Amino acid sequence: MPWADVRNEMRSHATVDRQARSERAAQRGTIAAEILVKQSGLQQVTVADLLTAGVSFIGQPVSALRLSRGSAVVPVRVVGGQVVNSDSVLEFYGEAVEGSLYTKARPYVLQVASGGAEWRQVSGTPVPGASSRQSRREASLDQDRLYTVSAANGDPWYFDVVARTSATMVSKQWTLVLADVDVERRAELVLDLTGGSSYPNLAVDHHYRVSFNGVPLGSVLFDGITAHQAVLDMPGALLRTGNNVVRMESVATGQQIDRVYIDRITVRHHSLMKADGGRMHVDLLDVTTVSEGIFGSDFSTGLATALACGSGCGQMEVGGFSDSDIVALQVTEAGSVELTDFELTENAGQWAARVRPLLVETGDSGPALTGRLVLTERRNAFRPEVQPALALDHPLAGGAADLLVIASSRFAGSVDALVTARQAEGLRVRVVEVAQIYEHYSEGIVDPQAIRAFVAAAYQQLSTRYVLLVGGDTYDYFDRLALGSVSDVPTVLYADSRVRQFRSHRRRIRRHQWRR
Repeated sequence: MPWADVRNEMRSHATVDRQARSERAAQRGTIAAEILVKQSGLQQVTVADLLTAGVSFIGQPVSALRLSRGSAVVPVRVVGGQVVNSDSVLEFYGEAVEGSLYTKARPYVLQVASGGAEWRQVSGTPVPGASSRQSRREASLDQDRLYTVSAANGDPWYFDVVARTSATMVSKQWTLVLADVDVERRAELVLDLTGGSSYPNLAVDHHYRVSFNGVPLGSVLFDGITAHQAVLDMPGALLRTGNNVVRMESVATGQQIDRVYIDRITVRHHSLMKADGGRMHVDLLDVTTVSEGIFGSDFSTGLATALACGSGCGQMEVGGFSDSDIVALQVTEAGSVELTDFELTENAGQWAARVRPLLVETGDSGPALTGRLVLTERRNAFRPEVQPALALDHPLAGGAADLLVIASSRFAGSVDALVTARQAEGLRVRVVEVAQIYEHYSEGIVDPQAIRAFVAAAYQQLSTRYVLLVGGDTYDYFDRLALGSVSDVPTVLYADSRVRQFRSHRRRIRRHQWRR
């Protein structure tokens, strides 16, 4: 497949699609932009970004704007003012998609509409006393470098493989970089594995010895083509700031072959809270003991709900910033709130922020520190992609359809001859853009299950008997293999049995629904 040519065609079509979106919005008399968040954190959208996308909010008061993610309303603000002008910057906290095989992009829609969410602020001023400087952290080797059709954990991509094909021992080792390690506290090595071989009459198919920085930690044993997680305890003294070596050795099992896929290698440890690239986020339950030492040193304890060490231990100190223009957010299930008036100190060109998060009522257990603390240098906020909102009707609107043609926008306008031919045969035909389906069935997120849900609804409500998918596809949705592959209409990836995994159109709808 000439993927480079396909990508060039898609880039060329993006301009056409953007113009079509703008024209549909003008016909509807709406002003709306779609903002694609691909990394979680503080987001910034400039008026210049919006104008480039063909959308203008200039002159609109912030109170007239509504930012939404699906049906949820999200707080947004105009930095330095209450009215959008040509130099304005809009800020909000955005969450990318996590755990999807298909995308990281989560669409947010900004429009002129009532019902917007207020940008909330509370004081984050610290009080005299101790501050927490450490948190439990994870460092992982989890790049999705390889693909297997026999994954038992729902994710066909994995980091590495250890395979023995004879009685001779096989080993492999990896280097994991850790930062600011606290060697006084215990740590854990977590191995997320998937079996890649199985013998029906063998009690244990997989047997591995594991060491960390040359020190044996124990053995890992499990059976079959199954997912397995091994958690091995380590003294903190084994850890090094910098390079650390994890080693796995295959041990004889009574059969020649032993294959294990390494999905992820993780070290859970304690370290100083420091910004990386001008950003820092930490789950408040992972913040660890202050100098009074009243909490345990393992991974089952954190900040106490009752704050037994005094009011000071409910605040944190985070270093490693290179700029003092920092935004502090606390993100909970109720949304985000800005923490203001926190303390900044400078030392040798580096800044540290000392901030006191908000205690949140949690029911019978009383107020507690909960949610995530997010600190971001403004100049390092994420700049998401912006495009005009879709401005298309619900895909079920428009009447009955014997044949549904589901296509990406670049092919939707190229099927007229097919539509005419099928109509001449007496079929009622409709063309639906796949983005329409996402907008109404998966909050705009690329997801083949949304297509499946729509087709099922069309069968029931539109008397649909035939479905044609138009566009290319790939199993490498994030281009991990660097081939430049892209997808127009994704297909469902699922394990059809213990060892087979493939793209299936059958999963879009129950089997009997495909019959006439």
